[in-house]
Amino acid sequence: MDLTALIQELGIDKLPADQQQRIITTSLQTIHRSVGLRLQETLTDEEEKQLETVIKERGEAAAIEEMAKMHPEIALMYQEEVDKLKEDLKAILPQ
Repeated sequence: MDLTALIQELGIDKLPADQQQRIITTSLQTIHRSVGLRLQETLTDEEEKQLETVIKERGEAAAIEEMAKMHPEIALMYQEEVDKLKEDLKAILPQ
């Protein structure tokens, strides 16, 4: 996920490097967690078991790819969560 446009739009790129990194890391964690929670609500028991197996055998990146195959709407979910985060960050970052 590329947050370059968001970083520039919100002026995060003008902050000191350590603050930029902290905001980006926290933002990515928040987005992934939110999408994960949304997906958990839609997964069947069979899909959950399949994803657990993929994580154990091939890792989290492979599980994300598998989830995207199961639920093509994941890209839309990510965009919605980025948009929500953008609004939240606008409210707290200096303009």
